[in-house]
Amino acid sequence: MAFSVNAPRLSLKLEPKAAPLTDRLAAAKAAAKQGYPIGLHFDPIVYADDYQKGYKETVELIDRYVPWDRIAWISLGCFRYQAPLKRQLLEKNPSSLFDEEFIRAPDGKYRYPKPLRYLLYSTVLNYLKPHLDPLTTVYFCMESGQTWRDLLGFDPGSLGLTARFREPILSRPWRIDL
Repeated sequence: MAFSVNAPRLSLKLEPKAAPLTDRLAAAKAAAKQGYPIGLHFDPIVYADDYQKGYKETVELIDRYVPWDRIAWISLGCFRYQAPLKRQLLEKNPSSLFDEEFIRAPDGKYRYPKPLRYLLYSTVLNYLKPHLDPLTTVYFCMESGQTWRDLLGFDPGSLGLTARFREPILSRPWRIDL
């Protein structure tokens, strides 16, 4: 079972109709107790003035709720959008979400510039590292092989990342070393 997680303050502000983060983590805890492997999506990771404090708090909450050895995978994806989405979001809920600089990437989506994305990813990864179970797979969602090479030193295409997710959690012989 997979759950979206974000910094608590951002979650309240940007996901007002979604369950609070602590409710999602309580559901993940209950599912883990029933034997289900858990997936966590840090997606979208959003830049905000207090992003470091917020994502650190998220990892601390995960630590209080979910056994790390039941987390099968964690995906990391920075906020990205296609041009029509910006207009729709701003019409429904004006916010500071688009205050940062965005560039149009080769896939046509607008993203934070690489240095900011890399900073956000590195921050979250550094908070996660001390807790990760050896069988937990961490991956970048919708990022290029170049991003993987720059941040982790390898391109997952050569490791068969897609095939990895077809394996049962307990038979996974490797993990991405952070």
